[in-house]
Amino acid sequence: MKYHTFLPQFHSLIIAGSKVTTIRGSTRVKQGERFALRYWTGKAYRSPMGFIGTATCEWVQRIQMGRHSIVLRTDTDPPGSCGWDGDLEKIARWDGFPSWSAMRDHFGRRLPFEGVLIKWRDFKAGAP
Repeated sequence: MKYHTFLPQFHSLIIAGSKVTTIRGSTRVKQGERFALRYWTGKAYRSPMGFIGTATCEWVQRIQMGRHSIVLRTDTDPPGSCGWDGDLEKIARWDGFPSWSAMRDHFGRRLPFEGVLIKWRDFKAGAP
C-alpha cells in the first residue's frame, strides 16, 4: 500500500479529523486510491514505521504557495471544483494549522513552494 509519513505534531489532528490534507513536493497516490498515513517511530529511514491509519485520496491539486498567496491548479477541473474558495485560512485549517500565519511560518524558508495538495476522505485509524 502506498503511504505518506507525518510529523508527530499532526497525528492527533489526523485522528480527530481536523487535518484532512497534506502538502508535498510530489505524490505517490492518485484520486480514488486508498493509502496509508504513517510515521517513523524514531529516526527517519533508520527506525520502524508506525500506522496512523488509512484514507482514500479525494483529490490532488498542484499548489503554488508564496508568503502572501496560494494558487491551486489542475489540468482538468475548473477552478473551485475542489471546494476551495480562495480563503487562505481554509487551506490552513484543512492542513491542521490554526491559521494561515501559522502555516506560513511552518513552511518558512521553503517559500515560495511548488508541489501538490492532497485531500483525503474516509479516514480509518490503525493499521490496514
